[in-house]
Amino acid sequence: LAPLLTIGGATGALLGYAAILLIPHAGVGITLAVLVGMSAMFASASRALLTSIIFALETTGQSNALLPLLAACIASYVVSYLLMKNTIMTEKIARRGVVTPHAYAPDILGQIKVRQVLQADKKISANHFPLINKNQPRVTAGDTLRTAVEIMALADTDTLPVTNESGKKVEGVLSYRNILSAYRLHFDEHEENRTISLKRRTLKMVVRGKKRLSNLKNDNY
Repeated sequence: LAPLLTIGGATGALLGYAAILLIPHAGVGITLAVLVGMSAMFASASRALLTSIIFALETTGQSNALLPLLAACIASYVVSYLLMKNTIMTEKIARRGVVTPHAYAPDILGQIKVRQVLQADKKISANHFPLINKNQPRVTAGDTLRTAVEIMALADTDTLPVTNESGKKVEGVLSYRNILSAYRLHFDEHEENRTISLKRRTLKMVVRGKKRLSNLKNDNY
C-alpha cells in the first residue's frame, strides 16, 4: 500500500499546486491536497470508501478535510467501479482464474466451473455433439456455469457442447439439468456449513453464559 499512497499523495500535491496557481484565492493547501489525494487513491484501488475517509480523519485529526475527502473519495470510487473489474485486493486472485464475488451473497453459479460438472457427472459425453460448426453456441471447460446459463438464455437452448480451451475438441455436453444439479449440491453444502457455523456460535454463547452465571453465583456467595 505504500507505493499506492505515495502515488496518490504526489498526484494530490500536483493538483493542489495547479489549483493554487490557477485559483490563488481558493485557499487550497498543499497538505490538504496530499491527504485528499492519498485517500482518494486508496478508496479507488480498494473500494473501501468509508474506511478511506475515516482512516484519513482519525490519523490526521483534520476535521476541515471532511468535505474534500467525501467529494474526492466518492468520485474516485465511482470511477473505479465503472472502469475496474477487480480491486487491488482481488486482482492477483482473479489472474489465477479464481472468480471473486462482488456481493455478500454467494454467487454459486459463478464459482462452479463447467469442468467440475463434467468430472462429477460421468454420464456426460461428447456423443451428442461429434462435430460443431463455428457459429454454434458453446462453452469451454474453464467457463463458469453462470456463463453457460447466459449463453443458453441468449441462444434459447437447453444444451451446450463443451470444448477444450482451444475450442477444437468436444469434451462433453452440458444441459440445464446438470446445472440445476450442481447448483442444488453446492447450495446444500453452503447451507450445511452455515448451519454448522451457527451451531458453533450458539454453543459458544451458551458456554459463555454458563460461565458468567457461575461467576455471578460465586460472587454472591
